[in-house]
Amino acid sequence: MKHSSLNQNETIKDLRDSINLSLKLFLLLSIFIIIFVLITHVIFSLELFFLLIFIPILGIFFGISIINIKGEIRRIRKYLCSKCNFVNDEDAKYCKKCGTKLN
Repeated sequence: MKHSSLNQNETIKDLRDSINLSLKLFLLLSIFIIIFVLITHVIFSLELFFLLIFIPILGIFFGISIINIKGEIRRIRKYLCSKCNFVNDEDAKYCKKCGTKLN
């Protein structure tokens, strides 16, 4: 039983780390683009050109971050018992806590 609870804590920690990394990267890229656009606006007055290039890049990166987070949540749900919300081992067919058959 200790192994399962350890696995549950590690899985939840992995999910949190993945979500935090995706959001931090998105925030860092957003700040970089805003600073870059402001600098180019002051120096070159070409902000429209750079906005047309970097807004789609920002949208693509945000989309990848959301897909990554959804994939991690789906991975967790595969091992999550629908009855007792216990996170089981990857190869488990039945919940170790309540005995319900897993998907």
